[in-house]
This record gives sequence, structure tokens and C-alpha cells, in this order.
Amino acid sequence: MTRGATSLTEDAIVTPPTISTSLARHVLDDAVTIGMTKTYAQSELRVTDEVLEHSDARIPADRIHTLIEHMLAVGGPDAFLTGWSQKRFADLGPLGFLAATSDDVRSSLARVCPYMPTFTTDLTYRTIVDDEGVHLFIGSPCAARQGLHARMAGAVGMLVALAPSFTGSPLEPVRVRLPGPACPQTSLRRDLFGDDVSYGGPVAELVTKRDLLDQPLKRADHDLSAFFEDQLSEQLLRLKVAGGLVEEVRSAVRALLPTSPTLPDAARLLGMSTRTLQRRLTTEGTTFAQVVDDLRHALALQRLTEGASIGEVTFSLGFSEPSAFHRAFKRWTGTTPRLWRAGGSDR
Repeated sequence: MTRGATSLTEDAIVTPPTISTSLARHVLDDAVTIGMTKTYAQSELRVTDEVLEHSDARIPADRIHTLIEHMLAVGGPDAFLTGWSQKRFADLGPLGFLAATSDDVRSSLARVCPYMPTFTTDLTYRTIVDDEGVHLFIGSPCAARQGLHARMAGAVGMLVALAPSFTGSPLEPVRVRLPGPACPQTSLRRDLFGDDVSYGGPVAELVTKRDLLDQPLKRADHDLSAFFEDQLSEQLLRLKVAGGLVEEVRSAVRALLPTSPTLPDAARLLGMSTRTLQRRLTTEGTTFAQVVDDLRHALALQRLTEGASIGEVTFSLGFSEPSAFHRAFKRWTGTTPRLWRAGGSDR
């Protein structure tokens, strides 16, 4: 019987899912630690130093997933988990401080709930309490892939590793389920997840004892907690405004299709100068070309699923010729439109 459930995310604020530059900088540091050059790792994210230093900028989540996959290829299956399990709550910025200064684990989860999107929107969190214990589910709106699975395992590992700094006591999982294919049970995974670890399915699940929720936090401080919540409220408001701009641009691009969308045409539809639109998109960690590419990707999959012919999809998305669409689709999915629709790709 379910005793209660808590959602740790609200409706998606930014589409497609994004991550904060704070999170991106941590992943870049981890990539360098395992031997990748910063220049190469940053090229995978397709962002400048200026964007990375902008606290309100956002980076499309699929780019971080690609970088993580390269990290796994260089450093092995634990390359991302190792770095993420060594994070401190301070590395999460105001979100981590809000979590740490709440009264107990239950109130910490409840207070962090509305502000998770300020750090990332590529993961969703939900807790359920039943007779077995507390179930924390970590899912994602993103397409399943190796980099996303590693992100989810890293999130579980970070929560387990951070527990002593929050409560003063280690968190001992009852059981853990991780998405994707099984990984070797290394000493790191055994230390973090225990011996009862299974793999497969679309979400990660961490099960703990029910008394976890009532454990007091050793850094509880009402004044500090209120201070960090005020910071996060302002940050969330700015994020909602930023997300609104990206959606407006996507709507403008939809209106311009099936012609080939251009930045000046979109700016004209939105009632702003080309330079202003370009600058505002840059400060949010994206570009007009990236918005167009992301929208074409989503619409291509949707229309192929609905049964449109490849020629119809090519025309509707504003590609000049079928070969241009095929090249873009191969870049998006790693396979051809025909094979993808036939189920011949690893989706």
C-alpha cells in the first residue's frame, strides 16, 4: 500500500531538456580528470567560455549526454559515476545549500522540489513511501541512450555519497535498480549501491528504509534556508522567462516551415532585431541554428511515426533535397529514416 508520493519536479519549463552551466562545468572538470582535453570536451558541448560563465545560460541536455558517452569510452563504465559520487552539496550551489539547511530529509525533499529545474531538466524525481520503504525514482523526458543512463546512475550515486554530509549517517540502500545494460559490479558500485543491484527498465530506483525521511539534518538553519530559497525563487523566475523565449523561437520556426528558416525572418516575426535575438539566444546557451535543428529532429521523428513519407518529411521540414535530410537524420539518430521507421535502429 502506498503511504504517500512526492514529485520532485514540476511541469517542464524548458523544451527541449536543458542543464545549467554549473552542472556543465562540473562534467567538464570530470572529463579533464580522466584525461580528455578541455578544448575537446567543450567542443562536444558546443559552447564558448562566455556562455559557460553565464549563470543563467542553459545547454541542451543531449550535448551533455554525448560528452558523457565519450567519457565512458575513454575512462570505462565508471568514468562518470566516479566524479559524480565525489561531489559535495556545495557543488550544487543554492540548491545544495537549501537541501542541507532544511530540518530533516522529508522537508529537504519537499523544499527542493520546486527548484530542481534550476539545475537540470533532463532528469525527473519522484518519491513513493510504502511498506518496503522509501522509493526514489529518477526518470527522464530524454530519449534513452548510454549517456543518459550514466547520468541517472550518477544521480543515484551522488545521493548515496552525500548522505553522511547531510545526516551524519551513511545511507544504506535496501536495493537499487539502474537503467540500461548491466555493468560490472566494481568496488565503487558495491560501496555506493550495495549488493542488491539490478539493471534494465527506463528509470533508476533507489529504495531505502522508511525512517530515512525523519532523520534530522546536521546543518539545519532556518535563516540560511530562507536565504537560499529566495535565491532559487529568483533563478527559477529567470529560467521561466528564458524558456519562454526558446518556445517563442520554436513557434516562429514552425510558422516559417516548410521554407528554410532564417534568423532575420524569425526575428521579424518576433518583433525584435536580428542582433537582439542572436544575443539573447547566446546568453541562454543556444543558437538559432540549434533551435532549428532540435525542432527538425523532433518533428522528423513525430511525422515518420505518424506514417508520412520520407519525401513529405523532407519537404515539410524545409530541407532543400532528400540527401540533406538523410545526412541530418543520420547525425541525429545514427541510422537512416527508412531503417529507423522499420525498427532497425537501437532506439
